[in-house]
This record gives sequence, structure tokens and C-alpha cells, in this order.
Amino acid sequence: MLKLSLSAAATRSAATRTSAAASRSVQVSASRAASTASKPAVTSSSNTGSSGRWFVPVAAAVAAGAAYKYYQQTDTIVPAESATGIAAQVDIDSIIYSQSSITTLASASNASPAGLRLDSCTVGSNNPSEDRIAAISLGPTSQLFIVVDGHVGEQCAQIVVDHIAPYIAQELKSRRAVSTVSNGSWWWPTASSPAASTSSSDRSQLVTESITAAFERLDSDIVNGAFMTPAPKVSKTTLADAEAHKQLLNASIASAVSGACTLVALVDGQDLFVSCAGDSKAILGSRNEDGSFEAIDLSVENRPDHPEERERILREHPGEDPDMLVGVRPNYDASFRVLQYIAISRALGDAFLKWPITTAQSLPEPLVTKKTVPHCATPPYVTATPLTTHRRINTSKDRFMILCTDGLTDELSSKEAVSIVHGFMRVAQAVEKGTNRVWGEDPLSHQKGWVLDRDDNAAACLVRNAFGGKDDAVSRILAVEYPDSRDVRDDVSVQVVFFRGDASNDTVETLVEDERLGASRYPVKRGLDSVNLSLAKQKVAQLPKWIQWLEASKSAN
Repeated sequence: MLKLSLSAAATRSAATRTSAAASRSVQVSASRAASTASKPAVTSSSNTGSSGRWFVPVAAAVAAGAAYKYYQQTDTIVPAESATGIAAQVDIDSIIYSQSSITTLASASNASPAGLRLDSCTVGSNNPSEDRIAAISLGPTSQLFIVVDGHVGEQCAQIVVDHIAPYIAQELKSRRAVSTVSNGSWWWPTASSPAASTSSSDRSQLVTESITAAFERLDSDIVNGAFMTPAPKVSKTTLADAEAHKQLLNASIASAVSGACTLVALVDGQDLFVSCAGDSKAILGSRNEDGSFEAIDLSVENRPDHPEERERILREHPGEDPDMLVGVRPNYDASFRVLQYIAISRALGDAFLKWPITTAQSLPEPLVTKKTVPHCATPPYVTATPLTTHRRINTSKDRFMILCTDGLTDELSSKEAVSIVHGFMRVAQAVEKGTNRVWGEDPLSHQKGWVLDRDDNAAACLVRNAFGGKDDAVSRILAVEYPDSRDVRDDVSVQVVFFRGDASNDTVETLVEDERLGASRYPVKRGLDSVNLSLAKQKVAQLPKWIQWLEASKSAN
């Protein structure tokens, strides 16, 4: 997306777009006064190089109601003097905090997890937003944090955020990594469980295999239609009403053809497992001895221009044109794309890049206008297999973890994001004695001029600064309505997990004291919901049944 370049789609073509956009009310906040002023362009800042993700020739998403806009338009930015103005008076806090929350994770148990507090924030650009976030308790010492960035609709993202935790829990259970399962709750290995006797490296491998299997099994269920409307039985009655049943298929197939970049972080005691399929990101904020903070990337953005990803794709499709497999789409933008089509290499869903060609060709018009993605000769081209990292949380250094969709990292580097949370903690006086000696100097904070004194939620503070920080800049970003907002900002979702420090070091604990939380402008949640294992039960693939019914329908005609 464009890095805070308010070229506004309203002015992407001065001759054809501005007047139409100006006639619409900017319905960003119910409390905002109606305005008929037209929209301005703001002088363009530098592009980060993160470019549009999709070229979508698939009508299925539209047929399923998944209106979608490219992540970045390539039209010329209209200079500020060419554009008309827009009232920038929006209720910033109402928008940023409408889907924000603070959750205390502390437990009275001696075996409490490392995660102490969770700050979350989501600000949509799509309508509805395609991002989803969640946090689930997997037992007294275990927490799972989930960030999902949907594309070509929200359907797949919703399925993933609802089911990935149960699927992971079920896979851990099947590998005997848990000791007890009862009434939908489960506990991590105890001294009597089979996994307790394994070495640290073996246990890490066991957990990694479980998470990988969960991603792949959930993706298989999605792509094969397990979440679609059940297919009708082949009968005279259903065949006589073929068109109505085809409409049911049209309405539910978006669960398979939409996609979801998925990032999860499993915190179990001091163990941290981060798994990513897509371009969302996990960043660790680790404090150095001098009080300064270091940004450590815990995940790799799965994009085809990454050397290892490119090599993998070429290896999996021998004999195919390398420039087509991973290449720049001519006359579109500079991003490398799989099949010159999609700018990510791992995700759940995206069935048109995974189905056998015969499957796509068996679907009826107008469900798809192009039976397959061009040059899709040997699918799958995108994999749901995540890349997983394991780290032991250093209680004397590791202070927080940021999980976010690319709507944030398109605007902020890892170092900038950590700088903001570092500053948030300092301003929030999240230490007994908040001095520079304790926290260390942060030249980047002074250079960038972060706005750090407006929020009591670290995730909201990140979003505010990603949109420019100061009210004038943030207002201009938030004032642009959908669908023009897609040219200005992406859906943005952020979780900030604060870790428990050493027992002798009260650097973070004061963030969750009752008096501190009582000052929050919005209610504070206490504790996480427990995982629901029933959601991981075996499911029936409906797509083969639908194809069988479609073939019978053709024969009947």
C-alpha cells in the first residue's frame, strides 16, 4: 500500500473520480458532523516498496459478496494543489478504540505463563474489515495469540481465527503433548505426561510439528469445502431446482477461494513458538543492559521475492518458466508475484491456487469467469505450511512482543514499532522509577517525534503513530471512506503482549496493577477464553459432493 500518501482514490483520476467521491458523505464516525467538502491529496511521502498484493480475475469472490480492492493502485499520485479538500475533523479516539482492548493475563497460580498483559487494536479499511485477531487460553501456563489478515473477502479469515487454536490443541493432544483433556479444557505437559520426559529440542520439534499439522489440516478443510453449505443429494427434486442450489454454492464457495495470512504465537511458560503463513509479522522488544531496546524479528514475511521462498517455488515446479513462477506482472507494479498473480507465497485458503485444474474447471459459470489462474499448470502454488521459530523468553531482557498485520509494517519498521512501545512504557511510567537510566535513551523516538501521551493501550499507540501520530495527519487518514480508503491504508491489526519480568524486577508488572488499569478509558478484560476442542472435530469435505451433484445436473439437462 502507499505509505501514508493521501493521493486519495478520490483524486486518482482528477477527471473521473474526484467529483463522484466528493458527493459522498464521509461516514467515518456517527459523532462527526456531515460534510460535503471534497477530498484533498496530501503531498506524497516515500513509498516503502511494499506493493499491491493481488491481481484478481476471479469473480467467485464478488459472487459471494466479497467486494475487494487491490492493496495498492498504481495510478499517478495527484499533487496537493490539484486536489480538493476534505474536512479532517474526525473522532480519532472513537475510531481507534472502537475495536481496542486491554486484557490482563496474570494468574494467581505459581505456574503462570510469561504473558502478563495483552493490548489489542484493529482499525479497518475494507468494509467489512478482513483482519481478525484473537487470544485463547490453552491452560494455566499456555496462551495462544492469533493475527489473521484476510484477502479476497473475510470468510476464510473468520474460519481461521475461530478454528486455528482448537486445531493446534487437537494436534498437540494427538501427539501426546498434553496430559489431560476434560470438558473442552486441556493442560500442557505435567511431570506425569509422556512429553515431560522428552528433551528440550525434541519437545520443540513436537510442538512445531503439531502447529504445522494444524495449519495444513485446517487449510485442507477450507480448500475442500468443509465449511461450505452442505451439498444436496442427487435427486429429482434437487435437480429440478438446480439454479437455486447453484446459488447456494455461489454464496458459500468464498470460504475456500478467499485467503488468510495467518500468524500465531504460542506462549507456554518461558517457551515462545511463532508460526507464520503469510506476511504478518512478530517482533520482540528486548531490553539491553544500558536500558535501550533491540527489535528482534520472530517471523519471516512469506513473500516470493524472499530468496528461500523463490528457490522453494522454483524447485516445486521444475520445467516451468522461472519469470512466470516468480515474476513482476507487466505494466502493473514492481512487486514479485507467484504466477505474476499473488504477492505472498504462504496462506490458508486461496483455493484457485491449490485445487487441481479439473476441480476449477468443473465449477459453473458465472461462479468463475476464468476457470484457473493463468499459467496455473501444476498446483498448488501457495502453501499453508507455516515457518516456525522457537525461543526461550529471557525474563531479564525480553519485555514485549508485537504481532501485527502488514497494515502496520507497511508504515513502520520493526525498529520503529519497538521504539514506540518502548516510549509508551516510559511515558506510562511502567516502572517503579521511570528514569532514562532505567529505560535508556532512544534517539529514534526524538527523531521521529512519536505521539506517546495519548493512549493507555500500546497497540492503539502503534496504530496512531503508523497513521502519522499527530491529530492532523491521523484525521486525514481516517477521514477517507471505503472504498477510497484502500488507496490510503490497509486494515491494521495489532497485539502487544507484555511479558513477566524477573521477580526482583518490577519493570512491567505495574502496567497491570488495578489502579493503573482503572484509569483506562475502556473496560479491561481479565483472563482469556479457554480453547474449545469441539471445533477441531473431523469434518466432511463438501466440494467433492458439490462437484458430483453438478455433474448430475449437467447430465439431467
